[in-house]
Amino acid sequence: MQFANNGNLREYLSVNFPRLQWSDKLGIAKNIACGLNFLHKYNIVHGNIHAKNILVHDGKPMIADFGVSKLMKSDISSARSIGEIPYIEPERLTNYSHKRDEKSDIYSLGVILWEISSGKRPFEFVQEREIISYILNGVRETPVKDTQTEYVEIYKSCWNQDPTIRPDASLVLDRLEKVTQHHQLTQEHNLIKCKKMDPSLCNVFSIRIDYSLSETVDSSLTVS
Repeated sequence: MQFANNGNLREYLSVNFPRLQWSDKLGIAKNIACGLNFLHKYNIVHGNIHAKNILVHDGKPMIADFGVSKLMKSDISSARSIGEIPYIEPERLTNYSHKRDEKSDIYSLGVILWEISSGKRPFEFVQEREIISYILNGVRETPVKDTQTEYVEIYKSCWNQDPTIRPDASLVLDRLEKVTQHHQLTQEHNLIKCKKMDPSLCNVFSIRIDYSLSETVDSSLTVS
């Protein structure tokens, strides 16, 4: 794995979150979803996705630590590989011998997507035992104010209590792309409206349209 000059995702959000635009957050979310889709396309379950296992280099996230990843037909069920509690799906917490699968990764992705929108660790000030109780009873983190409704719907579908309802990674990626396109159109509309009202206001509000999100995700992702 190449050197990650921004550390892991949690470190990156901790340092940079106040400066991140929504276009940046969506770009991070899309890159992670793209990486997970790549793994699942080749029938690989990561099995331990959380913010510390996503490295960030030049602002771009890369899924790392494939220590417990297996082919989907293999068994990922040892208690030692349970991972960080806030990112663990309820079926795993109910039964530690539960075989983790792509729906397990999707649950973890949902928590990551919430974390990207909040800049905070999930259940930051809650004891581990209580977090387990929350997850088993369907309690999740509260959506952050002013988060796009469509984005919230995506991560809520990912962390659904019922694994059969959770979308696959390709659908998550498609939905994130649509949210990105809608965001860009909204920014364009706001910029045009701003210029018509008073061009000087555009500098005051620093409205930024970031077309870089539509670029192809790094194709150098490899699985070792």
